[in-house]
Amino acid sequence: GGLWHTWLDRDLGIAGRVIVRRGDRSFEQHLVHIDKPILRVPSLCIHLQTGEERQALKLNKETHLTPILGLINKELNSTEATGESTSDDSNSGLDPRHAPALLKILGAEIGCNPEDIIDVELSLCDTQKGAIGGAADELIFTPRVDNQVHCYTSLNAIVEYSNSGKLENDPDVSVVALFDHEEVGSDSNEGAGSPIMRDAVVRISGCFAMSEDNELFKIGLSKSLLFFRRCRTCNSSQLCFKT
Repeated sequence: GGLWHTWLDRDLGIAGRVIVRRGDRSFEQHLVHIDKPILRVPSLCIHLQTGEERQALKLNKETHLTPILGLINKELNSTEATGESTSDDSNSGLDPRHAPALLKILGAEIGCNPEDIIDVELSLCDTQKGAIGGAADELIFTPRVDNQVHCYTSLNAIVEYSNSGKLENDPDVSVVALFDHEEVGSDSNEGAGSPIMRDAVVRISGCFAMSEDNELFKIGLSKSLLFFRRCRTCNSSQLCFKT
């Protein structure tokens, strides 16, 4: 799920990766970020909604959240009666699965011919920049603060600590654990429900006392506090331990 109403009436760009065919018939991957408003998911104007609909906004993800890229003037203005063709020779060779205008934008951004774009994996993204706000500039107005900022500060802290000269005399092991796929249950290979954390602790303990039965890990585990953390987002259970 998601807070879909927050996507309405926003200036949206796109970001992701594009697979491009090279001249030698091999393929290469390009990361792309169109940081300008080329898409929008408009909300329905007020005079086309009833009072009940305005009070209880219900969005169909398949029909109400389709972003608008532009106007197809030629197709709209051409009719069979006038004998005009709706085909565009400049679009020949483009992947018919995607809008020609989008492929041309991607080609211009990457620096390749739109005809060489084989596939795309793109997501919408808000182009509005973050800002400092509040009466005393104490607030940060920006999306994704809960995850990305914490990932950045954790990594930055462990990098600074490793460069401080104190790491050599530290008897403990400093670890930053960053997991993916919380929104879909955390049970993927990169999720918190996977064995990756336990395996990491087993390998770390094995570096201090090499043994076939990982006795040091078992001792540490027996002295640790095991608990389950309930994710508030997806309601999944995650096994954690604290020594």
